[in-house]
Amino acid sequence: MIKICKILKQIYNVDDYYIFSGWCGDSLTIVYKGKEPPKPLKTVDYQITGEYQYSKKYGKQFLVSDCKKIGKIKIHKFDRHNPIYLS
Repeated sequence: MIKICKILKQIYNVDDYYIFSGWCGDSLTIVYKGKEPPKPLKTVDYQITGEYQYSKKYGKQFLVSDCKKIGKIKIHKFDRHNPIYLS
């Protein structure tokens, strides 16, 4: 699964295991394992590839297998009463 999101802040780090808070239209918990973690930047979007992982203790998390910086893309919200996209 591919998602385009903003990485807002780093929540946890031990050695090469990182947990980030992200936004891709809704809140997202991102788990990254590796030497080169993405940096939380306000103006940069990331394309992350991976799968969702569910646990009773931590809930729904997105386990990242690949991460790439792509620049700035505007994420829209959909209003069901008005079929025009809102910023």
